[in-house]
Amino acid sequence: MAAECRIEHAPAGEACVCDLADCLGFRQPTVSHHLKIMTEAGLLNRERRGTWSWYSVNYDDLNRVRVILDPAVGALAANALDRV
Repeated sequence: MAAECRIEHAPAGEACVCDLADCLGFRQPTVSHHLKIMTEAGLLNRERRGTWSWYSVNYDDLNRVRVILDPAVGALAANALDRV
């Protein structure tokens, strides 16, 4: 989930694989593999721009996971998003 935190706080709420690889300290193929898994799970959105992929947090699906794991945390997150 560290990548999500970095994406969430990036300018415009999105980050490129190349930026994430540098800040996380892993090689680009490793980061791409894990981002693919999180995208397939619905936690991230992916947009191709040229040769790079840009990722943003899918808050709707992330909150669904939060509700399953901890209903109290999920409810707080949903309330916070309603105010945005």
